[in-house]
Amino acid sequence: MRVMDKKLLDIVMRNENRETKVLPEKSLAVDYGRAKCGLAWSPDGATDLPIGVISAKDIKAQIQQIITEKDITHIYYGLPKNGDGSEGDLCAEIRQLAGAVGRKHDFVNEWGSTSRTIRDDDSLSACRILGYARRKFGV
Repeated sequence: MRVMDKKLLDIVMRNENRETKVLPEKSLAVDYGRAKCGLAWSPDGATDLPIGVISAKDIKAQIQQIITEKDITHIYYGLPKNGDGSEGDLCAEIRQLAGAVGRKHDFVNEWGSTSRTIRDDDSLSACRILGYARRKFGV
C-alpha cells in the first residue's frame, strides 16, 4: 500500500473539506479499478483522510480488514458512470463487490475523479468520493 506524504495530505484537508454537511458515521470510500483501488476514510464524518492505494487482488478481504481496523460503519463506492449517466461493466463489478463486502453502503457518481486529482492518485480520488457522498447524503 502506498502512503500519502504530508504535503498532499495538507492539500486534501484544505481543498476537500469545505463542505457544510457531514456524514453521520465512520465512512470508507473506495475508488475501484481492476488493477488498483484508492481508499480513504472519514473518522468523524467531516475529515477526509487518504489511506492509500492497494492492489485490486483480493480486494474484499482487504476492505474487510480496514473495516475492522477502523470500525467503519458505512462504505461509499464511486461509480465511474459514462457521460450520459449510463453504467458500464466496471459499475457492475463495483456493485457486485459492494454486495460481497456486505456492509451498509451507497454509491456516488465519481466520473472523472481520478483525472481531477493531483498526481492522478487514486487515494485522493477516494477523498473526492467522500466529498461527493457528503454533498449527496450528508446532514
